[in-house]
Amino acid sequence: MNSPTSTAQAKSIFHEPKSKLCERVTAHLNSIGGIANSLGRGASGKAQESVRQAIDSFVATENHISASEENLKKLQLLHIHMNYQFENIEKNVQQLENLKEQAQSMRR
Repeated sequence: MNSPTSTAQAKSIFHEPKSKLCERVTAHLNSIGGIANSLGRGASGKAQESVRQAIDSFVATENHISASEENLKKLQLLHIHMNYQFENIEKNVQQLENLKEQAQSMRR
């Protein structure tokens, strides 16, 4: 049972990490652009070190993106299971209410 508030809450939970991830990717792309400019000007040793650092940073970011994607898949599966359990609890509550009514009518 998806209510508007639970959907909004889920979106707000993932909004902040998504924006931080976008900021990091943008920063890495800007760094790569700066390095490309340095390479074009012929800066050798320093540029190679900068390229290595940028590549390491970019790979780390890619790993974070993959891990985040896996976590989102797990959260989606957890959401499905929790919805299923919630629906079963609602059914059991309704059955309990029906049993209470039957017991009260039998007492009369």
